[in-house]
Amino acid sequence: MHTRDTDGRHFGRKTVVILAVALVLAVLSVSAFYNANGHSLDLRDREVRLIVTDSMDGDKMPYSVPTIPKDSLVVVKLISDGEKANLQTGDVIQFRYGSVLNHHRVVTNNVEEGYVITHGDNTDSEEKVYYSAIRGEVMGANHAVGEVVTFVKTYVFVIIAVIAVLFIGSLLVDEIRREKEKEEN
Repeated sequence: MHTRDTDGRHFGRKTVVILAVALVLAVLSVSAFYNANGHSLDLRDREVRLIVTDSMDGDKMPYSVPTIPKDSLVVVKLISDGEKANLQTGDVIQFRYGSVLNHHRVVTNNVEEGYVITHGDNTDSEEKVYYSAIRGEVMGANHAVGEVVTFVKTYVFVIIAVIAVLFIGSLLVDEIRREKEKEEN
């Protein structure tokens, strides 16, 4: 199968398949981001983080972010000091605890004193978090994409090696095919 482009060049089957796979992956990536970003493609003041603990992996809660299993990818909207006063029970926030970023659910918001009480869905303790430590609000989570990211991070060298072997194998097959065509002609 060959397809002509506008300059009259031919695209081989392999090129068409690679382009189709790339297009599907791009569409799936945009869709996953859209869903994890509160059904928005707005990228302003956003961060994407990988959740590495199970502190938010509890029973599903009746909130916009029902639970966050370990190895989920979350989209965090960075919020201003004024927006921190609007945090409500059930919102999941990102806050700095020492040098670590945590993600826990708001239990109460004490606007007068400038802090929230948070609780991990899978923990027994509550924490007082001052507004100055709050960085943002979690807009959504995607566990499947997070698992893919975790897999890639864990096996990056194996993945690179497999891709290299497949690429070299593809080049060898093409070369063998060309040699056979030369012999036949």
